[in-house]
Amino acid sequence: MITSNQATIIKNVLDRINPTLIGVFGSYARGEENEKSDVIL
Repeated sequence: MITSNQATIIKNVLDRINPTLIGVFGSYARGEENEKSDVIL
């Protein structure tokens, strides 16, 4: 699960970039994330 701090960091980065589309890949996309998983956008 993404922590509140991670969500804030992701939001701040995306606010600066202003993407039209965001993709999530890897274990988060498959619903198999764990405490060692990273977030790949």
